[in-house]
Amino acid sequence: MSLSCPGYPINAGKVLRLDQPFAQVLDRIVSRYSATASKLSLSWLLHRSAVMLPIPGTSKTAHLEENVAAAGIQIGPDEWTEFEAAAKI
Repeated sequence: MSLSCPGYPINAGKVLRLDQPFAQVLDRIVSRYSATASKLSLSWLLHRSAVMLPIPGTSKTAHLEENVAAAGIQIGPDEWTEFEAAAKI
């Protein structure tokens, strides 16, 4: 399955295993940008479509601020390609 189903690797528990290629790529990218997996996921959704807007729910101000900050992550096209290729499980 590809990333056409957002969150699939996470929901299937495959990201949690460090020996999975996606986990390694995710870790490398979040470290490079001092982001979290959540911020990177929201940033990816924003990057994927100009017409789709993710609406994450939150009950804490800190989480809301993290969600908003995801829009400011500037990741290059090569890294998004690497991210998407690694997520194809």
